[in-house]
Amino acid sequence: MFIPTRNALFFGAAIFIGTAAAWFLPVALIGAAGVFLLFAVLALVDFYRLRGGKKHLAIQRLAPAIAPRGVDFSVELLVKNHAPRAVSLRLRDVPPALAAPPLIIRDLTIAAKSDARLTYTLKISRRGEYAFGATWWRERGFLFAAQWSAEAAETTVKIYPEAIAASDELAAARGAATAEKLRARDRGAGMEFLHLAPFRRGDALRHIDWRASARRQKLMARRHQIEQHREVLILLDSGRLMGLEIGGGSKLDYAVNSALMLGVVAGRRGDKCGLGVFADKVVAYLPPQNRYQPAWLAGQLGALKAEFRETDFRPIFATLQERQKKRALIVVLSDLADDLASANFRTALTILARRHLVIFAALRSPQLRQRLDAPAAAWRDAAEQAVVYRLERDRAATLQTLSRGGVEVIDVVPTELTAPLLNRYLQVRESGRL
Repeated sequence: MFIPTRNALFFGAAIFIGTAAAWFLPVALIGAAGVFLLFAVLALVDFYRLRGGKKHLAIQRLAPAIAPRGVDFSVELLVKNHAPRAVSLRLRDVPPALAAPPLIIRDLTIAAKSDARLTYTLKISRRGEYAFGATWWRERGFLFAAQWSAEAAETTVKIYPEAIAASDELAAARGAATAEKLRARDRGAGMEFLHLAPFRRGDALRHIDWRASARRQKLMARRHQIEQHREVLILLDSGRLMGLEIGGGSKLDYAVNSALMLGVVAGRRGDKCGLGVFADKVVAYLPPQNRYQPAWLAGQLGALKAEFRETDFRPIFATLQERQKKRALIVVLSDLADDLASANFRTALTILARRHLVIFAALRSPQLRQRLDAPAAAWRDAAEQAVVYRLERDRAATLQTLSRGGVEVIDVVPTELTAPLLNRYLQVRESGRL
């Protein structure tokens, strides 16, 4: 596509003025004709010079297939000039929607028969799969500029939660446990047999193996370890309350990040890991897998978005009752809604706790506490604080009832969820209660 430059507009204005003046001064027509002839010659020169731009230039975009949410990542444009002359370009690349910055424009000069590289950084703060637009370039002549696009340069990038997209997953556990502790072998009060060893002072008498003791003519005790290949099921709420923006992301963003880190740790411990996503219905349900892969779980949660619907725990509860027969560790990442919904939710979790070991991570909204702590400058502020106080009081009562019903409760703001969740998982696992 050819675009007229400012010089072309000047020539057009001169031709128009000369033609108009010919009505009063006929000799002006000769001048207008001369300007038009010069314009035609220069236009032909520009045409033959610029027409091969799309043929002589090739652009390739090099972008990562996976990038972390809210973290800068690099994109590189490789421009190859096959023409026998130097080329000066204005390059424009169109990043995906929601990327910052939204548009990249750079001036570039490439020598004849050579390449040039242009690198820039982007940041996308929401999970999902995003497509780049076409790369455009404009080469300027004297009268016209040629603009072309490289459709072949289009590509996509998947924005994953930062815990999985990071190169070292365990280092991103944010202090919940050291890598050495996560890799350590679980020895303790579990029921899975490990090996026989000589009886030591402090060993329980019930661990003595009398047959082995008789064969070896000395007391032998059975050593046990925490059971492997247990089932962990993560239930993630994607309803309306999880879409609340907090800091650099929504509640759901932080919940997804923590769920993935829990899946990584559980997989490295040898446990099976499953996933359930629910709102007012069951969005997805994947039973615990025999072999856990972080990329598999990340693929399920990478593009998950909060839905503007009220959360209803009953459908996912019915699914669990039907499909999860074996005792498992069920981790629910959600928040409490109104009194009626909280009552149904509380009843379902209490029933689940009779068969399974349930951890409920209640994601607190920090805005409510900030509103409660702010000074009341008017009667309306005092009324709002009274409503917030009642919500906080009912919330605390519901969590206390859940705790009395056998549910492990974690009440935390979303930004601080990962460490308490991983620590609670490790405590439950090492206690042998599962």
